[in-house]
Amino acid sequence: MRRIYHKAMVLTGLVMLLLSFGAGSLAAADIPDELKALKPKDFPQKPIELMVMYPAGGGMDVTARILAKHLEKYVGTKVIVVNKTGGGGMVGHTYLTTVAKPDGYTLGVLCDVIISNDLLRANGKWSYTDLIPLAFINFTPITWIVRTDSEFGNYSAEQLLAYAKENPDQLDISTMKDIFFDFLNLKLQLTADVKFNMIPYQGGAAAVTALLGGHLDVANAFLGEFKSHLEAGKVRAVAVSDKQRYVFLPEVPTFNEILGVDDIMFGAYRWITYPKGLDMERARFLEAAIQMALRDPAVIKDYNNAGIDVGTRYLTGAETAAEVAEIYENYKKLFKDIGRIK
Repeated sequence: MRRIYHKAMVLTGLVMLLLSFGAGSLAAADIPDELKALKPKDFPQKPIELMVMYPAGGGMDVTARILAKHLEKYVGTKVIVVNKTGGGGMVGHTYLTTVAKPDGYTLGVLCDVIISNDLLRANGKWSYTDLIPLAFINFTPITWIVRTDSEFGNYSAEQLLAYAKENPDQLDISTMKDIFFDFLNLKLQLTADVKFNMIPYQGGAAAVTALLGGHLDVANAFLGEFKSHLEAGKVRAVAVSDKQRYVFLPEVPTFNEILGVDDIMFGAYRWITYPKGLDMERARFLEAAIQMALRDPAVIKDYNNAGIDVGTRYLTGAETAAEVAEIYENYKKLFKDIGRIK
């Protein structure tokens, strides 16, 4: 449904924002004036779409829907999540980089899968650099989980890796080809000198279901995909793929701790972006609105309730672009190490 806000309604929403910000946030008095000054006269005049490359219900979809829900009061129009799925993200990535109009009405909520798709599958037809970051959203590490009533229910990550080393191809673990779950498994095999039996699934949520059904020994998943089962005592987290312990699972060690390295960091680095060529007046307005939305206490609360760490780290669009470029180089090195690219 199309919904256009009058200037007075936009101002009212901004005043509400001003009242909601507490100490340590942006200067409250600057918030409404900044957005009013940046808002183009002719934009937005229709709903804005947030494109997600994966099915509804997964971590990326939840991330986008929470942002869309709250972003509306900052941009002054309806914000709709569109799931453009298929090909492990390739359908959506190709559309966003080559078809979507650079008019500000189509934005992408991305993760680092676009980087692996760029390196392994795009064949030079498009690049992740065809999309310009507006803001960093969060990083959610991959977690290894086991079913508590299974054979491996009491195993630590060290014990699981030791079992895999002594029993090559016998530890059944979930993967998803050419996505971060796959790359974590491959990196662990190289680093720990082990061999897993990797079973493909269409994402972490499907792997969690398989784990609970007794079809897996270990599942790779994001917290939002197994949080309710963790709270119910059905699964146990044994390791996370980050450089430091995850704020929501502080008792769970990292693979870097376990293996004595510092380069195992796989998960969903999420950011919001737009197709190259967007008018800079619209780009500046969107970046300011999104940055404000991400600082909204209601947004942070909704993300935290979903097990998504937002509100502890903010990056501008340019800072996000620099980090994405670093991730690109790390992936490129891994793919060379495993012989996927030259």
